[in-house]
Amino acid sequence: MFASVIVDSNYSKLDKTFTYIVPTELEELIRVGMTVLVPFGKGNRPMKAYVMEIMYDIPESTLDDGMSFAYKEITGIYKDKLKIEDKLIALAGFIKHNFGGTMAAALKIVMPVRDKVREVTRHYIYRSADVSAIKNIIANTSAAHKNVLALLKRLVDEEVISFTNYADTGVSKTTLEKLVKEGIIRIDDKREYREVCDSSDEETLVSLNAEQKAVYDDFVSKYDMGVRDTSLIYGITGSGKTEVYIYMASHVVSLGRKVIILIPEIALTKQTVERFRRRFGERVAILNSKLNQGEKYDQMSKIHDDEVDVVIGPRSALFVPFADVGLIIIDEEHESSYRSEQAPRYDTREVAREFARLHDASLVLGSATPSLISYKRAMEHEYAYYELKNRAIEGATLPDVSIVDLRAELSSGNLNIISRELDFKIRDRLSKHEQIMLFINRRGVAGFISCRQCGFVIKCPHCDVSMRLHNDGKLHCHYCMHTTEMVKTCPECGSKYIGTFKAGTQRLEEVVRKMYPEARVLRMDSDTVSKKGEYEGLLETFRKKEADILIGTQMIIKGHDFPDVTLVGIMAADMSLYVDDYSAAETTYQIVAQASGRAGRSAKKGEVVLQTYSPDHYCIQAAAHQDYRAFYDTEYAFRKNFGYPPFSNMLAIRVMSKDEEELVKCSKSLALLFVMNADGEEVLGPQQANIYKLNDYYRHMIYVKSPYYENLVAVKDIVENEVTDNPDYRKVLVGFEFTR
Repeated sequence: MFASVIVDSNYSKLDKTFTYIVPTELEELIRVGMTVLVPFGKGNRPMKAYVMEIMYDIPESTLDDGMSFAYKEITGIYKDKLKIEDKLIALAGFIKHNFGGTMAAALKIVMPVRDKVREVTRHYIYRSADVSAIKNIIANTSAAHKNVLALLKRLVDEEVISFTNYADTGVSKTTLEKLVKEGIIRIDDKREYREVCDSSDEETLVSLNAEQKAVYDDFVSKYDMGVRDTSLIYGITGSGKTEVYIYMASHVVSLGRKVIILIPEIALTKQTVERFRRRFGERVAILNSKLNQGEKYDQMSKIHDDEVDVVIGPRSALFVPFADVGLIIIDEEHESSYRSEQAPRYDTREVAREFARLHDASLVLGSATPSLISYKRAMEHEYAYYELKNRAIEGATLPDVSIVDLRAELSSGNLNIISRELDFKIRDRLSKHEQIMLFINRRGVAGFISCRQCGFVIKCPHCDVSMRLHNDGKLHCHYCMHTTEMVKTCPECGSKYIGTFKAGTQRLEEVVRKMYPEARVLRMDSDTVSKKGEYEGLLETFRKKEADILIGTQMIIKGHDFPDVTLVGIMAADMSLYVDDYSAAETTYQIVAQASGRAGRSAKKGEVVLQTYSPDHYCIQAAAHQDYRAFYDTEYAFRKNFGYPPFSNMLAIRVMSKDEEELVKCSKSLALLFVMNADGEEVLGPQQANIYKLNDYYRHMIYVKSPYYENLVAVKDIVENEVTDNPDYRKVLVGFEFTR
């Protein structure tokens, strides 16, 4: 056995690898990402190295000039405490091994290059002489030196004066240096960080209720005994999971360790951040995609300079360079955003488990709608399990839910997107000056352009998906951003009966404004909050009750707490129910339950009107009653019956090429390779991807199912080696996505 390693000599040359023999006694222990000791250089100096790849074939043992040489052996596994760089490189090895891709790609995820940004420095003039001495200097200074006099007079009243540039003082740098030499003033420079949110002077902890305290006490008891496990907190919407997180983080920070809190970007609101800032003050760093380069640089600088105890951010925040992480919290752990959309397509929850192991840290997952895999692991005691069954605010209860059958609405002659029951309740809330949220899981004027006469659908020429009509009068592709003018007649048959099926947020806003002209209406989706500050601005407007109705997509149902919202309308609950995905029911349950949870989060009773074409579906019924266990039991049986994850492990291989013939040939040969190497695995495909053409790439999918995850990892390794070594695959790209 051989290992390709990177020697710990210069991190700027991480792409330089060396090959060593793995001694027999280490073959069962060594793995990718591990830190080992190797003899290096002519003097065989013992050096740390990181295992990048394990090889079973003997590499070519000749130099460029034809001379042969003998490989050296790895001398042992590094036993001392690992530095943060070691842990991050080990984590990169874990990502490569379990999720595919190159080691270079994995390293870029865990150790991204930071662009150098100009630091902000502020200068401070301190009064060194006593006030009487300064007054005496003023009395003996000529009136011609008016700027010097102005500065000295300020120092009589102010002990410290701050300024950004020396020119701001109106006094030359030479004169200031003279005043310093004479002992009149002292000048200090201080690095200032660009603020990413309002600071808070309060450092408070809200008291926990009995349910919350039971969870916290058990966590602390185990943590203080040295137990480092993974826990799942299943808490209904409004049960106060965030307060429990804050208490847990406070305890770990009090022990001198660091905390990472992951929150989906869509839920990383000002309101959420402020709750942590009130407790931890300035020792919190915030990371998200809305920060500019200077703000990101400053936040990372604070982390490097050990001025931070807690980091809050989306999945990328997991890889901050903390030396001693004691706790990782993943809120809304069911969210799809925790799965990377680019290679390597890693699952943040699995990577966090490994990172927690490397740091001897605890991992806490939390959700009102846990993922099926996490809940199953908790029920099987692989995870510790906690439950918050009640809302945290005294008097607050889950909302009452009414299910409206849209088929019956249509049969009775109501062609409106708003049902009669929802209309009645909207008018009732407006008369009571209470707030309303209307949720629809679509974007823009959501509907394809089709001909009612011949059925032709206008598609993007680059992506093989239907185009959408926006208010600018143009057709847009939401995948590659291609735009074109709206047509007046069908390009296929010439008919004038061509148009859209409108069921998006823009269309809903138009209907609402027409039906309720007295209402103040806000719309929140990707089109209305594309610029920095717009997202928080709209939320703040609604929070201040400067609007009556908030219309939106998933942005409005994540992490928000509006005490005056007493009605939530879910416009088409089953819109995501019948997509071509075995987890569609799980996704739909999560969306509907989360949306319903926005109503009645104070003592005011909340109501939800759930409009659907599938009122009897178990997913809709369970979500309406906020009964996760009922949903889980039915979905569990369905997945088990068909052998879907988590009862099997699945590897999706995406094969892409701009050459359609090459794609067909290579995907078929890869599928045959899987069949030939199968050890009980089920191979499905190749078949065209749901979106067959995207950004000019044709795409095929191959699926491999196995009861054993490591078997799929072995399949992935076979594919990677074949694609890398065989020139027949030079025109295709291959990506992997694991589900377990």
